[in-house]
Amino acid sequence: MEDQIKSCNEDLGRVTTMLSIREKENTQLQREISDLHRRLDEGRKSQQNALARQAAELYDASQARDAHAKAQPSPSAVQRQQDDQKMSLRLELKQDECERLVGELQQTEQALRRERSDSQAQALV
Repeated sequence: MEDQIKSCNEDLGRVTTMLSIREKENTQLQREISDLHRRLDEGRKSQQNALARQAAELYDASQARDAHAKAQPSPSAVQRQQDDQKMSLRLELKQDECERLVGELQQTEQALRRERSDSQAQALV
């Protein structure tokens, strides 16, 4: 009976030691987690500050560009209309060219089909 009590006390001592070690490990992990959270928050703040600076720089550049554009004389309505007509004509020419190419491709495709059909028919003969 004394041996059992002694064995239980030894087991209790080992469990107590293991529990103490685990508590120390948990405390260390909690410190590390807290440190990681702190560093993450610092990183976020730093990133937010950098983004805010970039946004301010972009806004300033945009304002300067807008001010410069307002200072430049704008093309006349007639010039814009002429430019639009030229662009429209170019687009029509490109569309005509595309339609012509599509027609040629369809004709080539039909010719290839006929050739394939003819060669298959000759292979059967």
